[in-house]
Amino acid sequence: MNKVKTVRNDISIGFYSSNIDDLTQDIYIETPLPFFYFIYTKGNDFKLSINGQKFFCKKNQGVFINKSVPFAILLHWSDYNILRSDINIVRLTSSDISEHNLWFDHDFIRLKEMSSGVIDKNYFLFDFSELDDTGLMAVSWIISQCSQEYTCREEIASEKLYRKIKVSFLLSYFMNINSDVSNIFHSASVTLTSERVASLVMSDYSKNWSLEELADNLLMSSSSLKKKMYKEIGSVTAFINKLKLTESLRRLIRTNDSISTIANSLGYKSPSYFTRIFKKYLKLHPMEIRLRKKRHS
Repeated sequence: MNKVKTVRNDISIGFYSSNIDDLTQDIYIETPLPFFYFIYTKGNDFKLSINGQKFFCKKNQGVFINKSVPFAILLHWSDYNILRSDINIVRLTSSDISEHNLWFDHDFIRLKEMSSGVIDKNYFLFDFSELDDTGLMAVSWIISQCSQEYTCREEIASEKLYRKIKVSFLLSYFMNINSDVSNIFHSASVTLTSERVASLVMSDYSKNWSLEELADNLLMSSSSLKKKMYKEIGSVTAFINKLKLTESLRRLIRTNDSISTIANSLGYKSPSYFTRIFKKYLKLHPMEIRLRKKRHS
């Protein structure tokens, strides 16, 4: 499995020119989630927008996205009614990275050599297409195993340990392919306040979190939370709205739930208030999403 290519960030995979974009095709929110993501397709192409740059990721290619970098997966409207089981998304927390570094990364000579390097990249592109069938099968399997299924069920201890081992194996594989990824792992493994806030919000979208409730859960004062969040991502309210609107966009496209049901499930006090927030960030009415979905179904 030594034929994996890493692609420089200035050479995009199938770069998608913005001059052929239009609103009938791409409606999305680039959300700066405080997690690392690896997105991989073993089937058809998909399109990404990362910090404003659009490009295609082709079959057997993947993108590792740095923490807190704004991104969105873009699908053509004709694809919105199709469940893309060929795409795997691995979400990695700072804790995942720290534990991997502690348990498995003991190459002290390499660590010393890279300690002075500064890596500030939004994403890394990986091309697995030159692997043989066995190699591709192995890569696809470990990536699919690390893809999280977000459920309310609490993992038991053995499941948590098994997942940590699988994630560490995948991270070690990335490090062997691209030393720059390794540098990021060691320079950005501190858990951000925004990461903890995002985890709380995403664990229960229906809860209408106040600043005080978030601060209490994170064992800090409201003023400290506000200052830390502003330094990391800006307004707390805007950050939470973007998280919820990203989920609302998914539900508008993927489900037949009414706008009222979606608004209520995301903790908005009324459909009209949800619509006002939606229009503020996406510049269109949520019903327009449904109409476009219907036209392309």
